[in-house]
Amino acid sequence: MLEEQKDHFAKLISLELGKPLKNTRDEVSRSIETLAQSAEEANRLIGETIPGNVSSRGQGAMAMTFKVPVGVVLAITPFNAPLNLICHKVGPAFAGGNVIIFEARTANISCCHSICQTPSRSRIS
Repeated sequence: MLEEQKDHFAKLISLELGKPLKNTRDEVSRSIETLAQSAEEANRLIGETIPGNVSSRGQGAMAMTFKVPVGVVLAITPFNAPLNLICHKVGPAFAGGNVIIFEARTANISCCHSICQTPSRSRIS
């Protein structure tokens, strides 16, 4: 979904922050990679079963770990790399099954608003 709108985001960041388009295109590419890596890691978020036979008292026992969401994640981002830093917070938090609230800086409010609208335009909820 971000891949389809990469030119839009590159231009938006350039307009808001005055960065050259080459730099903003790089930022969008890094953001796409970050979200892809987060999605890949979501497939590996499983628990473990650990044998309890470390001592004689633990013979036949097992310990189990579970990966569970922490709940709500607050993400506060600076203004200098808005999309990339949002993706570095949102991607892993979503991969872990969490809800995200993030505070946008007024310098890049349009970029933040646009990334928030992307899932609804893609019918992802």
